[in-house]
Amino acid sequence: VSCHDAQKSLEVTKGFAAWQATVRRMADKDGAQIPSSSHESIATYLASLGAEGKSTGDSASGASIAPSAVSIAGTISPWYRGGGDTNIELPGFFGDVWVGVNLNSSGPVSLRATACNTCHNDGAQLGRFDLVEATIRLDLNKLAGSKCERDTDPRAYLEAGRFVVPFGVYYQQVNPGVDRGVTRPLIYNMGQRVRPNDLGEPVLPMPYSDEGALMNLRVPFGEGTNISFDAYAVNGLAGTSNGINYYKSRDYTDNNRNPAIGGRIAIGSKNLQLGASLMGGRFNSDAGTGPLNQGLNYAIFGTDMLFQWKDRLRFQAEFAQRDSDRYGIVQNAAIFQERIGGSYIQSEYLLSTSKRLSFFFRYDNQLSHSQLPPIGSILTSGDFRVQRLTYGLNKTLRGGSLLMVDFERWYLPESLQNVNLFGMRWAMSF
Repeated sequence: VSCHDAQKSLEVTKGFAAWQATVRRMADKDGAQIPSSSHESIATYLASLGAEGKSTGDSASGASIAPSAVSIAGTISPWYRGGGDTNIELPGFFGDVWVGVNLNSSGPVSLRATACNTCHNDGAQLGRFDLVEATIRLDLNKLAGSKCERDTDPRAYLEAGRFVVPFGVYYQQVNPGVDRGVTRPLIYNMGQRVRPNDLGEPVLPMPYSDEGALMNLRVPFGEGTNISFDAYAVNGLAGTSNGINYYKSRDYTDNNRNPAIGGRIAIGSKNLQLGASLMGGRFNSDAGTGPLNQGLNYAIFGTDMLFQWKDRLRFQAEFAQRDSDRYGIVQNAAIFQERIGGSYIQSEYLLSTSKRLSFFFRYDNQLSHSQLPPIGSILTSGDFRVQRLTYGLNKTLRGGSLLMVDFERWYLPESLQNVNLFGMRWAMSF
């Protein structure tokens, strides 16, 4: 239940070997506290709940069945959004599909690749598949000969390739099979915005995937508590004199030779996790911008909190802010800095275990402070705020899929009309 409700696993039917592969893949996720000594017992229990495990004799002890080195996983998650304003990204129906493959061996090296059909509304590219991950991982514990049988053992690994950059707590929930809301929080909203040309970009779009190298270290800190450190160097965000351009940032090559660097630290137990994140770099090309021919830079930082009580209540909150340069003649200055920041709080409460029904609520906001409005905006000022209230119901269906239905109330700047939207999303993972 660190990532999703228990019913998502309890309602799925798999054999023992398939469950072993799934448990091992989930245990590799950042923040998972699943020691290798418990993989077999978890897989045995889950296989015993399904007809497949019982009928094939696949779950009796499981000791003689080795998990497949290759596992394939995916999520199909169509959604619908509509209501009082047609000036929204991807109105109506959209089919969100994620597919991934993992190669896990008993040795220190593992591989994973994940692709999704893009939700970027940028003309001819809409509907194409983008790489979310294409990564090689080196487990330093296995390389050193450690078996890491206990959850209290330190863990360390290196990654290289394309990966979802660790920032905040939401980056762990970007897969639609894990996310509990129809839409993403405003500060991370990508492809699901209202009046995007007028309100500009989010703090950081999620998932933010980039190419580079990452090191993760997890060490025990007291009874049942761990500290996790992430440090990375990646190509970084891309843009022009108009500011950061997230469409350009999707490219697999950088537009300058200056890597972006960042890190994240989190301390937590199975009930509470606190984290802080920071990243920064240059986003314009090597040639520079404007008469000063100088680089344009950005810095993004944030804090987050996640609390969960059994499988009954999940609460999380985040703050994030981006300070980035922008070119423009304002008050005799050629380059000025704009600030985009915001926060959200969201919770999900299980109303009924038997009916598998829960209540979802989110409040989020984003503030812009800039000497100029976004390029192409009808707003006359770069200082404005957007707020949103979201509430709805989530129901876990048989087979472990999740149906989400919600209502969104957008509070826009005074020169724009407020917006009401209805949303619905279904997510089924395999």
